[in-house]
Amino acid sequence: DNLACVRKDGKWGYIDTKGNEVLPCSFGRTYPFSEGLGLVYKDGVYGYVNTKAEFVITPSYDDGEQFSCGVAITEKGDKQYVINTAGEVIFFIDGKTSEFLADNFTDNLIPVIKSNPLPCVGFMNTQGKEVIPFEYQFATDFCDGIALAMKDYKIYKINTEGEVLGEINDPTIILAFLDDAEYYCEFSPKILINLLGEELFNEEFGDDWD
Repeated sequence: DNLACVRKDGKWGYIDTKGNEVLPCSFGRTYPFSEGLGLVYKDGVYGYVNTKAEFVITPSYDDGEQFSCGVAITEKGDKQYVINTAGEVIFFIDGKTSEFLADNFTDNLIPVIKSNPLPCVGFMNTQGKEVIPFEYQFATDFCDGIALAMKDYKIYKINTEGEVLGEINDPTIILAFLDDAEYYCEFSPKILINLLGEELFNEEFGDDWD
């Protein structure tokens, strides 16, 4: 969209590549355009504008994310809504029992964690359909058709069909995965040693259990 966020006199707007103010600096916050719409914060709520500074989706949400794969995630109260570029709600999840594990859809999929009653993770598409079963302990979002998912404390590489492509053994990748997963999963020293090996475990986590 060739527009950039700009701040002037404490307010935010958008400028074009020549520095011209295209959308007036009248918002509490603006975010980069994506798929023709810009996420803006105004008067305590979030909405979306087009390049003509017209509200396509009236500010009404407690939080919002940029559009990807034709949809955006918004939040109001305890619920997270997936909306299209017309502002229509496609589906929602209840934040009391479920949570999106990414801000945006990638490859038309997003990881979702549910309390069932134990936390379990699967993938839903932009229409709210379960595409990859809720059988993992944690998972990343997809990048170039590949996501990482943990089952029985082993980390696997999976494709968008849910097929397992192999187990992850690279310590660098495992550590990055654990950094994201630790908020949702409990890892005992034994589990971490099995994942990393005793030497790397002592180097990274040994002081935590001294």
